[in-house]
Amino acid sequence: MAGLGSCATNVAKPVNLGNQTINIGYLKNQDDGYFFIVENTSTQWTIKKISNSLLKRTNDTHEVIFISKNFNYLSPAFIPNPNEVGQDGFNCSWSAGNGYSPCGKTQLAVIDATQTVVGGAVLTVLSTGANVLIGMHFKTVDRDMISKIVKETDLINVAKVYDALLKKQVQYRRKLGKHHTDIIETAKWNVDMKDESGFYKGDIDFSNLIEKGEFSLHQLLHPEDFLPLTVNAAIASNIKMAIEQLSDELNDSFEEEQLHYKVSLGCPSNITHKGFNLHFSECPNFIDASPPRRPISVDVIVKSKNFSNVYPAFSGKDKNIRVEFDGSNVRITNTINKYIKVLSTSIYYNKVVESSENKSLNRLIGVIPPEAFTEERISSLTVNSPVEELVDYPEMTTAEARRKKIKFGFAIRYQIGDSEQYETFFKTKKYRLLNVLLAKSADSR
Repeated sequence: MAGLGSCATNVAKPVNLGNQTINIGYLKNQDDGYFFIVENTSTQWTIKKISNSLLKRTNDTHEVIFISKNFNYLSPAFIPNPNEVGQDGFNCSWSAGNGYSPCGKTQLAVIDATQTVVGGAVLTVLSTGANVLIGMHFKTVDRDMISKIVKETDLINVAKVYDALLKKQVQYRRKLGKHHTDIIETAKWNVDMKDESGFYKGDIDFSNLIEKGEFSLHQLLHPEDFLPLTVNAAIASNIKMAIEQLSDELNDSFEEEQLHYKVSLGCPSNITHKGFNLHFSECPNFIDASPPRRPISVDVIVKSKNFSNVYPAFSGKDKNIRVEFDGSNVRITNTINKYIKVLSTSIYYNKVVESSENKSLNRLIGVIPPEAFTEERISSLTVNSPVEELVDYPEMTTAEARRKKIKFGFAIRYQIGDSEQYETFFKTKKYRLLNVLLAKSADSR
């Protein structure tokens, strides 16, 4: 214990433990290391709990010690009031010593008489040997007590064995995680596909639509499984052996898990992908990695296909203009040597007619020079119009599309040169829906 006239401090000092030297002091930032709860039994100090995160004592007979991960620094794991922590020691002058405080009930801090006798304050030593403080007083880390605890518990070697256990746990998790990935990447799929839509051309990897379960861990491989590790009284005298026994269990758990590891599968009953409506009628619940590995059998039905913005290609002309439509853009070409002024356009889709005369919304409206053209997207001509409600064909099959037709075309009202006479282009055509959908499918590939 630090006595009157000695020079005490919380700064780390090397202490010879007999078989090794280690720094003992008070470390504020205890972020990377291990925490031990120790207790003084009737015969000696014993370890009660180990963790890589802060441990809090549950009664006054416990002490908490921190050791850094490089095993070269020991410190009490106090939870002091900020006002108690000074550069050279713990200022307990005005502290109530609540919680796990160096100024409270603890055997890991000792009175620093060199700083306590300050400003007329008195340190009185009673006949019983007890220190009674009157006035300001300070405490410092009791390196002698920590050295005693470390020797009696073999704390440093226990920390090393515990550290090796956690590293092995991390290593096994990584290996098993890679095993999980390898199982998925090397899986052989036997897909039996039935096309009821008539539109499918073999461009879907059905195995990618099956959800593969995330990496799962056996209990012993969970990061939290040994955190904290509570030591039963029966094994407290040989904690290293207990940790080594856990290490053996971890080895067995890993070998068993690796041999019989399964990746869970989640097959959608019904799903839409690339416009196709699919039904998975048969699919296993997992990939079994146990030898011998077999192909994974999956049955899929392509029920139908959804089509949107369905327009047939169009081409028509009169003696003055040519109207063309490629499924996306409408083009009006002036085929004569005079100016043509387009006054209005109309789109015919089955029984719906959508007309436009607004130049600001329709670039087809206006003057076209000789042998020139003007162009506009069909989406601009049909936005918020009844035509938009007709151009989508969900859940189509070739059998159904074969029975339907589309009536589609254009009417253009225009004038030639300075003439006040109106000219009209008008033409519609009937299309088999199946042919239009097949052409659209070909264009989308």
